[in-house]
Amino acid sequence: MTNNHEEAYNALEDEKNANEAELQALLNQLENQNQVNQQQLENKERYINELKENLAQIQAQSSRQNEQMNDRFNKERQEMNDKIDQLSVENNKRDRAILSLENTKESLMAQLQGRDKQNDELKGEY
Repeated sequence: MTNNHEEAYNALEDEKNANEAELQALLNQLENQNQVNQQQLENKERYINELKENLAQIQAQSSRQNEQMNDRFNKERQEMNDKIDQLSVENNKRDRAILSLENTKESLMAQLQGRDKQNDELKGEY
């Protein structure tokens, strides 16, 4: 029976060694997979950081462009308001000039009618 025990012991020892080798191979495989996963994670984190930086740059550029457009708009609006004010002043001057000319015209027409009346009276005397 000793021989049987030795064979059983050797069989168990071989099975144990096979299990240890299998476990070691599995452990190595898991460690390799873990390294691959870690590398992928680091790559994705770098990619996310680059995207965040790009987004921040785009937002900053967009803000600058919006500010520039707003400044241009405000400048153009001010120029238009100034032009409107200038044209209003010129229009008011023209309105006053027209009114003055109309008054002068009425006065001259009244004088002309007075002279025509005088001429008619003088014609009637001769």
